[in-house]
Amino acid sequence: MSRVWFQVYPVNGRFASALVLAVMAAWPVAAPAGEKETALRRAVAWQAALDVAGYSPGLIDGQPGPRTRLATREFQKAHNLTPTGELDEATAKALKVRPDEIFIRYTIEPQDFEEIGPCPTSWVAKSKLKRLGHEALENVLAEKFHCSLALLATLNPRKSINTLKPGDQVVGLDLRGAPRRRRSPTWRST
Repeated sequence: MSRVWFQVYPVNGRFASALVLAVMAAWPVAAPAGEKETALRRAVAWQAALDVAGYSPGLIDGQPGPRTRLATREFQKAHNLTPTGELDEATAKALKVRPDEIFIRYTIEPQDFEEIGPCPTSWVAKSKLKRLGHEALENVLAEKFHCSLALLATLNPRKSINTLKPGDQVVGLDLRGAPRRRRSPTWRST
């Protein structure tokens, strides 16, 4: 698994995070990161850990909000922790939050393009398709990583994701162990 770090660049008098495309596979320790990058990495790792544990924080966007806090409270209740909705040390340990291991390099595969297909706007047209496709590659990857398009763009600056080809790489989230969404066994069509 490759590691990546962030660098802060001044943009119009403000600071914006951009991913430095340096791979640290050979280095055993993480490179120093600024406060904003550390906060983003921790927030993404928090949301991803909740997702993997089966407590949906909503889309992983690096901005913990009400859904993330609700999911955290429910996780805390289920694990006999004080239900604050905040990521304290005990909750981070129980969730196995690993900010230094959350980002991975993902190689675009030909199968990713097979998920791109028609996206009709009317419900009638949608009902006639065997499956609904994604509008573009960025939508396929955002779903694969359970993240927002904005986070995907932040992790991959200066890359036009929709123009990538099989074999190209992007930075994504390590969601190994994430539960697969399944229908209830009692569900049946009528």
